[in-house]
Amino acid sequence: MFVLYAGVMLLILVTVGIYINSQVSRLLQSNAEQHMDNTAVQAIANVELLMKQIDTFSSQVATNAMVQALLQDSYLGKRAGFDQLQLLQQEVRKLEAYQQGIRAIEIYNLAHESYLPLGDERLEERYDEEWVQQADKLAGRLVWATYSEDYPDSLVTMRNIRLMNQSFQHVGYLVVHVDLSLFDLPALTNTRRGDQSDYVWLTDSLGHVIFTNTGHALDLPMATGALDVVDIEGERYFNVKRSLSLTGWELSILTPVRKATEGLALLRSTILIAFLASSVLFLILSYLIAERISRPILQLIRAMHGARLGGLKPIEAKSNTIELAELNHTYNQMVDSLQALIQVVYEKEILQSKTELKALQAQIHPHFLFNTLEAFYWELEEQGQDELAEIVVAMSGVFRYVITKQDSDQWVTVGDELEHAERYLRIMKMRLMDRFAWEIQCDETSRQVPIPKLMIQPIIENAIEHGIERSMNRGKLVIRVSHIAGPAVADAGPAHASEVEAAAAGDDPARASEVEAVATGAGPVHASEVEAAGAVAETLPADVVAGAVPVGADELEIAVIDNGPGFTSDRLHKLMHELAQGASHLHDTQEGHLGVGLKNTHQRLKLYYGSAHRGLDIVSSQQETRVGFRIPRYRREEQG
Repeated sequence: MFVLYAGVMLLILVTVGIYINSQVSRLLQSNAEQHMDNTAVQAIANVELLMKQIDTFSSQVATNAMVQALLQDSYLGKRAGFDQLQLLQQEVRKLEAYQQGIRAIEIYNLAHESYLPLGDERLEERYDEEWVQQADKLAGRLVWATYSEDYPDSLVTMRNIRLMNQSFQHVGYLVVHVDLSLFDLPALTNTRRGDQSDYVWLTDSLGHVIFTNTGHALDLPMATGALDVVDIEGERYFNVKRSLSLTGWELSILTPVRKATEGLALLRSTILIAFLASSVLFLILSYLIAERISRPILQLIRAMHGARLGGLKPIEAKSNTIELAELNHTYNQMVDSLQALIQVVYEKEILQSKTELKALQAQIHPHFLFNTLEAFYWELEEQGQDELAEIVVAMSGVFRYVITKQDSDQWVTVGDELEHAERYLRIMKMRLMDRFAWEIQCDETSRQVPIPKLMIQPIIENAIEHGIERSMNRGKLVIRVSHIAGPAVADAGPAHASEVEAAAAGDDPARASEVEAVATGAGPVHASEVEAAGAVAETLPADVVAGAVPVGADELEIAVIDNGPGFTSDRLHKLMHELAQGASHLHDTQEGHLGVGLKNTHQRLKLYYGSAHRGLDIVSSQQETRVGFRIPRYRREEQG
C-alpha cells in the first residue's frame, strides 16, 4: 500500500514539474516580450514629451510681445530697423536659455524676409518649399520636417506666427533647429551605451534614420508587425516597433532572443534539482507518517468501533502524538454533547406531552361556559325576560367568536367582524341604556373583504371607555366602512411632538382646542403575541401574508367615530410619543391602557399586512375622535 501511494505521488510530482517548467518558460518569454514592449512605449512617451516641450517653447517665441509687435508692423508695411532687430535677437536668446537642445532660432516675416538671424537670405532659399506649405496648412501648429542632409546635426521644426490681437492673422514664420543629441535613445530606453547586443533605430515618416546605435553598419530590418522575430547576421532578435502619434516617426528596438530567454536553462536546472530533493524528502516523510500516524489512527478507529458496540461512551485510548490526543479529546467532547442533546430531547418530549394534556383540559372550559350561558338563556325565556335572554345570546356569541375560533380561522370577513361588533354593542347598550346609541355603515360588497379577526373590537372598547363614558351628553358611536379608490395615499408617519406643542402654545385658543394629528404606533409586542401572529401567518395564502398594500390598489377604510370629549393636547402628545417610542409597556393609567390597546392593534396590522402598512390613523378634537385603518379591498389574485 505504501509503495503504491509513493509511486502515485512521484508520478504526480513528475507531471507537476513538467507542467511548471512549460508554464514558467512561457511566462518568462512573455515577460521578456512585455518588458521590451514597455521599454518601447516608455521611449515613445519620452520622445513625445520632448516634442511637446519644443512645441511649447516655439509657441512661447511665436507669441512673444516683441515678436508679435515687429511682425505686426511688417504686416502693415513698416520695416523693422536695425536696433529693433538687435533687441529682437536679445529677447529670443533670453527665451532660448530656458530650453535645452535648441541649436538655432530663425524668424521670417510674411514676405519670407529674415528678421532673425540678421541677413538677406530668404526663407525659400534655406528650406524646401514643401515644408513652408505644410506649415501654412497646419495654420499655427508645429511642423516636424523630415531629416535633411543639409542639417545633419539637427531637426528642423517650423510653424506660422499669428497675431494674437488680430484674429490670429498670419504674419510670419518661426523656424527652430533642434539638436539631435536631445533624442538620446539609449538614455530614453534605459539601455547601456556599451551593450552592443541591443539595436535602436528612430526613423522619420520617409524612413530616414534620425538616430541609431548601430554606427550605420546595419540596415533596419523590415518588420511585419508590432512585435516579431528577425535574423541579423545569423542571430535571432525580437523586433519591437512603435510609431509616434505626433509626427508619424517610428521607433524600433531589437533584442537578442537568447538574452530575453537566458533564464530558461537555469530554471530547468532548478526545477530538476528541486524535483529530486522533494522526491527524496517526500519518501522519507511518507514513511514517518505511516509509522507515527497511520497505525495509531487505525488503533483509534478500532477503539471507537468497540465503544459503539458497547454504547456511546468516551474512549480511554491515549497517544503521545499531539494530533491523535486532540482527536481523542474531540471525540470525547462529541460523546458528551450527544448525551446532553439526548437528555434535552427527552425533556422536551415530556414537556410537549404535558402541554398537549393541558390543551385538552383547557378545551373543557369553553364548553362549560357555553352550556352555562345556554342554561341562563332558557331560564330567562321561561320567565319572560326576553331582553335579558337576547343579551345572554349576544354574550354567548361574543365568547364563541373570541374563544372557539381556531388558528386556521384567524382570517375572517369584514361582515363577521361587524356582526361580532354588533353583538358587543348590544351588551354595551344594556349597560349604558339611553346614554348610548350606535350605527354601522357598510355596503354588502365590502362585507366580503377578508380581514384579521378582532381588529375592530379593541378600537370600539377604547371609544366607549375613554370617549362616550366620559361625556355628559348622549353618546353616539359610528362604525363606518368606506371604499377608497387607488392610488393609495402615502403614509406621512406620526406627527412630530414639536407640532403638537406648537399648536398648544399658539395664540389661537380654537386651534389649541382642536389639535388634529395622525399617530402611527410602533414598537415590540409580547413574545406570545408575536408567536401567535406567526402561527396565523403560516396558515394563510402567500398573497395575503405578503402584506403591504400595493400602490394604486383599492382599499377599505374602517373607522370608529365617537362624539366623546376627545383628547387634550397634552394627552394626545403623550400618547403619540409612547406609541412612537414603541415601549414594551405603558404606565398603569387610563392613558396607558388606551395606548396598549391601540399599540397592539397597530402592531397586528403591521404583522398581517407588512411593515410598510401605515397602521392606525387617529384624528381628534374636543367634539369628536376618529380612529381607523385601511386594508386591501380585494385579495391579490382577485385584483385586476
